[in-house]
Amino acid sequence: MNTSTKSSPGQNASRYSVRQICIIGILAAVGVVLSYFEIPLGPGNEYLKFDASDIPTVIATLVGGVVPAIFVAFIKNAIQLMSTTSFGIGQIINFCMGITLALSVKFTYKRLIGKKDKVFTYVITYIITILAFVIVGALLNIALTPVFNALKGWPNNIELIIARVAQATVLNILKPAITLSASFPIFLALKRANLAK
Repeated sequence: MNTSTKSSPGQNASRYSVRQICIIGILAAVGVVLSYFEIPLGPGNEYLKFDASDIPTVIATLVGGVVPAIFVAFIKNAIQLMSTTSFGIGQIINFCMGITLALSVKFTYKRLIGKKDKVFTYVITYIITILAFVIVGALLNIALTPVFNALKGWPNNIELIIARVAQATVLNILKPAITLSASFPIFLALKRANLAK
């Protein structure tokens, strides 16, 4: 007599939700920790710093999709607001860039992998992500640098804004390239360990 019972769809959905919540929580916590290890872009650039806190956002995208990645980015930046020195401007920009990163990876790597050559997939993912970072980053900095300067009591002239955008652009070229280079090996290791699909 077979006494085994099958899980109902509701039970499977519940388990999946718990798993997703655990992944989001762990990755957000890792992101917060990594955010405290910052490398300033240069002197006088208080809110232009490199950190590895977007790696968990990429991992969340590769493992669970865009929505978990957005939650990871949101939780990380919400916690950072408690100790921010940028009046929240840095967190707004970082959150928007996290969404940009998630969408870029989702609509390049996740769509191309398995359909195209791996090298081609990686190259296209890097190119699209860097371009998206530069464009979105420039628009955000053009819009929010005057607000940041005003809150700081700094002059708001066009030369200063252009300089800030140029400096941010350098960061927005380097950051996605470094972040992806660190994220893909971690994701592949998780796959080999059957912790990700």
